[in-house]
Amino acid sequence: MMKTGELLERDKERLLSQLSKADTPDSAIAVMEEELNRILYQYNEKCTDERESAAAAQAFRTVKAALSLADSTGEVRVYERKDSLPAEASPLKKAAVPLCAGGAASAASALMLAFAGTDMRLPAFIVLVAGLGAVFFAGMKAGGGNAAAETGERHFETRPDSQRLYRGLMTALAVVDRNLEDVRSMADEETGTALSTGGSGTVTEDTLRLMQELLENAYAAGDVPEAQQMVSDIRFWLHRNGIEAVNYEDGTEKWFDRIPAGGGGTIRPALIRAEGTLLLKGLAAGK
Repeated sequence: MMKTGELLERDKERLLSQLSKADTPDSAIAVMEEELNRILYQYNEKCTDERESAAAAQAFRTVKAALSLADSTGEVRVYERKDSLPAEASPLKKAAVPLCAGGAASAASALMLAFAGTDMRLPAFIVLVAGLGAVFFAGMKAGGGNAAAETGERHFETRPDSQRLYRGLMTALAVVDRNLEDVRSMADEETGTALSTGGSGTVTEDTLRLMQELLENAYAAGDVPEAQQMVSDIRFWLHRNGIEAVNYEDGTEKWFDRIPAGGGGTIRPALIRAEGTLLLKGLAAGK
């Protein structure tokens, strides 16, 4: 029977594809929960031991409860939106009038200083300074350029790391598989103890299954003398080892698996220890 980790590995590509589409941690957790449900279903299809199946269900509930603690931080995407404001009129155009006026005033003042009398030199000098100032500030205004102002905003989006989540899930299932192996080992030890009958020797499970199959073949043969003799011999051998072959009837239903079929009756007898401990379930036809 495949381990839970092997079932996950077999489903790796499909799981990674689903995780890559998850855009939030919650959606990634939902994908992993669905995957765990799928694996548990496949595992229980092959598991025949009720205690092991119950242990698997409990382990998977624990893993699901811990999914929210998984570190899924992955790729960070930054989205930036920029809006440009309308460009203003050319600063050179705005500065044209002050430039012209300042230049004219400067030129006129220079002429006045050159040819005017002493009384006019001070006003001309003042006009010259004012004109040069106008030219200077107009130049500063024109040098500012005409670049449009920009505004914008940034949006950060974190997407879960699908590979990291897969590795974390694989690690968790490795622990689950180890625990299930412990449960399986304990069950095997108990079965071995139960099969030690204390009669003429220790009967292994393989031997018991062989005896049960021989009984099934003899039952299928019906009233053939050779088959009846085989049933008698096997029953006696089992009895000597403290084991009874029990047929399907009222009071023994719990020891049998049943298949729907007409007529009913024992197909394969159940094997029971003398004190009533079930060793191997039987098979019967009927409802």
